[in-house]
Amino acid sequence: PAGVFSVRIELTNVDAQTSRSLTISSLSVTGAVILNSNSDENALASAATYAANYRKGTAKIRIPWFASGTQVRVKLSRLAFNLGGITSGLTSFPDLETNPAAGSQAERYQNLVNNSFNALVPSNGGKWAYNEANRDVVTMESIDSLLSFRRLHNLRSRMHTMLWDTNQQPVWVQDLMSQAAAGDLVAKAALRDEIFERIDYYVRQRARNLVEIDVLNESLHHPRYLQIFGESGIAEIFSRVNEALISANSLALPML
Repeated sequence: PAGVFSVRIELTNVDAQTSRSLTISSLSVTGAVILNSNSDENALASAATYAANYRKGTAKIRIPWFASGTQVRVKLSRLAFNLGGITSGLTSFPDLETNPAAGSQAERYQNLVNNSFNALVPSNGGKWAYNEANRDVVTMESIDSLLSFRRLHNLRSRMHTMLWDTNQQPVWVQDLMSQAAAGDLVAKAALRDEIFERIDYYVRQRARNLVEIDVLNESLHHPRYLQIFGESGIAEIFSRVNEALISANSLALPML
């Protein structure tokens, strides 16, 4: 259909054990003009084209107790699609404060979220460094404040992120990963145990508040978890997350 479209080219069948790469030397399009410009205008036009052609359509609703031709009014009460906004913060989320002052950033933020979104995502505050900076000392107060806010305002929540190999993991986790990546089997076993402990407090204990959870973020861009545990080990981690969700009677989806 007519409109503005984004063209995406990527190589996805690459794993951490290979060095395969792909270079695109040229791209031609027939029947359209290439707008080789990175602009907000093009991005918004592309999103509008996609929404108009692929995110909506005609639906028929049959209501057997009404006679044919009867006029009815239908009102959308809630979007099925999760449209989320992030909440900025590390060990606290200032914009979620209770009863924010009139005109404050917190009030403006909360009005925006409540009027324009149906889901919340912790920005950095959901990462391991800010939930367990010291080994076995769990600090989830900021996350719980977010979950409390979402319940109060009837929002959904996506947890981000359980694992991510960056400096936003605790130093002690980074140390275990470095040792495990170098072949230390004791460190590998300890890291596995700590991940399972994190699954317990990060997933199982809070699963009923979630609709989605990022389990392993950027697994190809930051591949050490895959290198350390292999595909079967990563599958085991996802299986543990899924078991935790099921045991908590949660319908949340584990995401990669």
